[in-house]
Amino acid sequence: MRTILITGANSGIGKAAAYQFAKKGEQVIMVCRNQLHAAEVRTKIIEETNNHNIHLFICDLAIIQAVKKLVDQLTNTYEVIDVVINNAADFDISRKKVEITVEGREKQFATNVVAPYYLSRGLIPLVKKSQNGKIINISSQGLSLFPFMQLNVRDLNAQKHYRPSKQYYQNKLALLMLTDYFARTNEEDIHFYAIRVPNVKVDISRYPKLSKMAKSMYKIKSKFALSVEEMAKVYVELALSDSQYPLYINEKFKAVKINRGARNQERSKVLVSYLNSLA
Repeated sequence: MRTILITGANSGIGKAAAYQFAKKGEQVIMVCRNQLHAAEVRTKIIEETNNHNIHLFICDLAIIQAVKKLVDQLTNTYEVIDVVINNAADFDISRKKVEITVEGREKQFATNVVAPYYLSRGLIPLVKKSQNGKIINISSQGLSLFPFMQLNVRDLNAQKHYRPSKQYYQNKLALLMLTDYFARTNEEDIHFYAIRVPNVKVDISRYPKLSKMAKSMYKIKSKFALSVEEMAKVYVELALSDSQYPLYINEKFKAVKINRGARNQERSKVLVSYLNSLA
């Protein structure tokens, strides 16, 4: 039995992956923000899989102090974590203006970049105790539309210019950069991966403020999209496989060329230095 941690495990791909890991008899750590909804999902997973090794930790990933507290809780609870899947993401295209956390950071950046960095860094001591430890980040096929994008290290919190879609892809570029950074600098026997997620069916009820046009576009896109269950199979296969894969793969486990901007080591140093300063 392996121990798998998944952020955002109460909805979408994360929820589907939690079910699939549970069916395979693995121990699952669900990290979620909404306690009531997450508890309901956990109960259903246990009932439907008869796997009682499903544990729930509540954490607002947009708050760094909450993430650090979570790391302490996990360190005091588990001797080893085999796989960490940084699945949770903040992307609400209907958002009209920037949202700032109580710690003074832009909410998307805090959730999509700061949280995975501190969670990964904090859990490395547990993951390295695994015989085949892995940390998996989630990227987006949409990022391929911006092959020449560079990380705007002067405006990570989108204080100068904010659009939810632009900030999301900046975040995904930063997360790819961190995947590359950890793979290059980590001396422990841990494998770091990023999965490029293609068009996946979205539950648009999660975004009640979407315009009618946006909802219509999502409905059209969903006709050609993978189901969350199909995409979750990729998470599960990568997490549990003994095979080694390229750093960046697609849903067919084929190597994907990493964005040029993610290989920019100078900007990578600036990003990591900024993230470290937040502690």
